[in-house]
Amino acid sequence: MPVYFNDSIDDILLYDRQASFIGGQVSNFRENLLNDSQAELIKDMSPEISGVLKTRRGFHRFSNLLGDTSSTNVQAIHFFDSDSRERVIAAVNSSLYEIESDGTVTSIPAASSKLSSASNPAYMCQVADKMYWSSDTTTTKIFELKYSGGAWVKTDSTDTTYPANSKYLIANSGRVFAYDPSGNQIFVSTILPNLAAKVKINNGGGYGTGDYTSSGMTVVALSIGLSSGQTITFDSGGSFLLSAAAEEGDTKIYGTLSGSAVTDGEEADVGSTLFTMGGVTINPFKVGTGAETVTGMYSWVGFNVVVFCENSIYLVDTNPLTAAAASAGNATSTFKIRQVSNRSGAVSHRAVAQVGEDLIFLASDGVRSLKRTMAEEMVAEQSGVISYPIQNLIDSINWSAAAQKAAATFWNGLLLISVPILSSTENNCVLVYSADTNSWIGYWQGNPDYNIKPVDFCIAAFGGYAEKLLTLDKVGNPMEFRDYVSPQNAVATDYQDNFDGSNYRDTAWKAVTRGMTFGDQLSPKSPEFCEWEFDRSNAKVDIIPILDGDDADRLVTDLETGVGAVTLTSSGPVLPFTLSESKVRRFRYSLTQYDPFRELQFRIEQSTGDTGSSKYVSLRSIHSGAFMDTMEADQ
Repeated sequence: MPVYFNDSIDDILLYDRQASFIGGQVSNFRENLLNDSQAELIKDMSPEISGVLKTRRGFHRFSNLLGDTSSTNVQAIHFFDSDSRERVIAAVNSSLYEIESDGTVTSIPAASSKLSSASNPAYMCQVADKMYWSSDTTTTKIFELKYSGGAWVKTDSTDTTYPANSKYLIANSGRVFAYDPSGNQIFVSTILPNLAAKVKINNGGGYGTGDYTSSGMTVVALSIGLSSGQTITFDSGGSFLLSAAAEEGDTKIYGTLSGSAVTDGEEADVGSTLFTMGGVTINPFKVGTGAETVTGMYSWVGFNVVVFCENSIYLVDTNPLTAAAASAGNATSTFKIRQVSNRSGAVSHRAVAQVGEDLIFLASDGVRSLKRTMAEEMVAEQSGVISYPIQNLIDSINWSAAAQKAAATFWNGLLLISVPILSSTENNCVLVYSADTNSWIGYWQGNPDYNIKPVDFCIAAFGGYAEKLLTLDKVGNPMEFRDYVSPQNAVATDYQDNFDGSNYRDTAWKAVTRGMTFGDQLSPKSPEFCEWEFDRSNAKVDIIPILDGDDADRLVTDLETGVGAVTLTSSGPVLPFTLSESKVRRFRYSLTQYDPFRELQFRIEQSTGDTGSSKYVSLRSIHSGAFMDTMEADQ
């Protein structure tokens, strides 16, 4: 950097800089107190671990599920992975759809309209090669969905005394956990549950309609337990109402046969209960006093299940008992339940993500770390909240809408939390935290007229490799995050959003630097120069100085930050050749046209005149110089 000397005022030239952006966005503190790696605002950009600030990748439509024009009821998205089938499964408008790796969409007729309330969330978990689904309604029970014999097969749970409005399905150690909001109870299934079963007549003849409550009907040894009061229907239409429970392995069933007679070898398809073993109920369990409303559950390390309430958190050790103990109905009696927080809980079942061995979740006071919250309860600190640097964004969340709508995922070192902000009732902002740098790298929102609106996330790995992040947007179409495209193969549109499959939208990215005080927060300075370093960048940008919090006249408009190469041609016999552009391009500008200030910031934003194909910015650092004024002019 050159040394300057000002003969007219004999003041010292001082230097300051935005050295990098690895510290991310820190917008809850005074901008002139930030260090030289932190910025006041970062929107739709992504600082790398090297500290270079880059344009984020775009979200593109992955498949045309329901169209692209109107908002619809979006319920869930999951990746189903088994030996025979790999599909993204989307629940939209009470129906289920499977999506192949090339985006081909096929409805799943077996589950058509099974999620009876189209406007309520849907919940899903996978155990082995089976999915279990429910929705928060009073009429729909849990059902099992698996791919068998070249088709999807749906089997309903026939639970008679258990809730029809099960919520928050999770899988832990081969079991299904489901929350019953009406009784604030959590139900636990058998290990590796399978609802598909048959009852087969086996008496050398058949049975006519009549009462068999005493004599019973002989059947092939049962593969599942049956409950008293359960009705099974044989192939011929005969309906059998059980008067007594039957255990797995029993060869007789008791009850009344009506409708029509049954023949030897005739079968009845039976949808078994999830929450019984050998015909005996597996006791549900409650956390705390049982009066708190559960807002979410998460399967953590080992056999641990974390139960989140509105203002408390419980850790449940669900180490399974032996089959004999479980068959007696006491499978949950030895669960070790301990409260790890009595002051905070999660606002949404989906707003929880595992980051390493920690759980990060959205609470009513901000984004929290479970491990830190557990430590906080023991030492009476406030270390659990990790979102203080962006508390202004947290304060802008529409909390009434965020309840049960906020969603989170952890992907490629980034924690993404989708929330509704300001007056929006839909998720319209994604808060982004980097686990690699332990910093908030800002927020993603997209174009003001075309916000990204993730309702749910899933990670797809077709063929066991090439993972990609998918989201379900508010119009019911899966979107893919284009960060899986390698840098050498990325094109301009990979840095834009595409919601309808054809129109690419600029993300309107921007950033505001820290407040540069040149080592003195009190004295006025006369601006001298600034220098911008771009690292293999090609976007057009606008640069606006901010003097003491007020925008000054635009310094640069439509600055072309790089073109990648310069090609020279010749009309003579010499062949054309290309001169590669240097890795780092520097642009220097005088600032002497601006008034004195005490602190200096810059805002860089995507140029409104950038209508070409250059959309990628990569900003390495900003350096600036100013003269310390020994005398301040009269105001």
